[in-house]
Amino acid sequence: MNRYVMSMANALLILSLMFAGCAKDEPTHAESKPEASQPTAPTPATKAPPTAATPAPKAPTPPVTTTTPKAEPKTGSVACSNPNPFSFDWSLYLSWSTVGAQDLLKRINGKAGKLGPLEQKYCIDLTTREAAYEKTLEAYGASATDGLTVTNMDVLALAQSRPAVAILPSSHSNGADGVLGPKSIANMAGLAGRDVHVLVASVSEYADVRCAQIQGVDPNSYNRKEMMPDKIALALAGNDAKVNVGVLWNPELEQTKRERPDLHVICDSSSFPDEIIDMFVVAQDALDRPGGDRFAALLAELFYDFNTQLKSGETRPWKALSKNFLDLPVDTVKHLATKTQMYTTPAEGVATYDRAHLEPIMATVVKTWTDRGHVTGPVSITYGDTNTKSHLRFTTKYMKAVK
Repeated sequence: MNRYVMSMANALLILSLMFAGCAKDEPTHAESKPEASQPTAPTPATKAPPTAATPAPKAPTPPVTTTTPKAEPKTGSVACSNPNPFSFDWSLYLSWSTVGAQDLLKRINGKAGKLGPLEQKYCIDLTTREAAYEKTLEAYGASATDGLTVTNMDVLALAQSRPAVAILPSSHSNGADGVLGPKSIANMAGLAGRDVHVLVASVSEYADVRCAQIQGVDPNSYNRKEMMPDKIALALAGNDAKVNVGVLWNPELEQTKRERPDLHVICDSSSFPDEIIDMFVVAQDALDRPGGDRFAALLAELFYDFNTQLKSGETRPWKALSKNFLDLPVDTVKHLATKTQMYTTPAEGVATYDRAHLEPIMATVVKTWTDRGHVTGPVSITYGDTNTKSHLRFTTKYMKAVK
């Protein structure tokens, strides 16, 4: 689906024309089953569509000492001398760029064999890799990474071939995905018979389909034309006569609106603000390895620690986030954070993964994606801390472990 990935040159070309002075100051549900014991962190001394890929041999283990300790590191350890190696792939998007930002801030060290303070705390050698979204999906399907950043619809097909555990929601789209077109088209019904340019089998298609359904329109009443988001944005900004309506996500959506004031948002994800959830996901087989719980707990603290820094009032974390989000101006990043709203505390994340809240949302997501032909066969989804051999499991365990 290539979620949130765009050509750097194209993005900066559009950016150079807009976004002056658009900033806002603020970036932006509990488990029904008994919780298992929380992972204990050892104390150191110091949206292309996913396909169910056939698992391939694991990538070579990063060049670090891999001898398994005779016992798990415990709280109070003098030093982390035998860290467990794990890998995590992320792609360019506001709440996912927090991984790269924490590397810049030296809270982690994403290179194999080198540990930052958080890695020392959990005795985990975390190798992080930023890549195009579809590449991260391929790597997960091929068992070449232990975890990734992914949306709640794109994880479905992946989990059918390699069971996945959603350990935290990083953000949700509340207007960050939308259908952009001429002001003469007042609503989705006005698209009947027209060409709508969209990245098919991506969160963009999900957004346009749900917009149509919510407005009582047949999603098949208009023609979808496959096109990459950056190409759609450039075509609309350049007033290409062949591209009149396109489905975009931020930052392209906001940028193109400012470049073409004669266009407007026909519908966006604010009509279904809780449905598109951006997540941190790890493979069940990674959790089952020595140190797996600590690996997941590290990722949770990495994310929430960064959000704590954002709230400090300092500009340094915002600059680090900007550097890992196309190097956009800080004020622009703050504005985009009002559309891609991060779950900034463990409590917010836990509430989002509450079964009573999330189960009906996921039922809608699964039905929509199945009806569109992007998921084949049933997808088993469970909620809780125990490995139930399902395809996809949502857990609050690691969020609750963050102090």
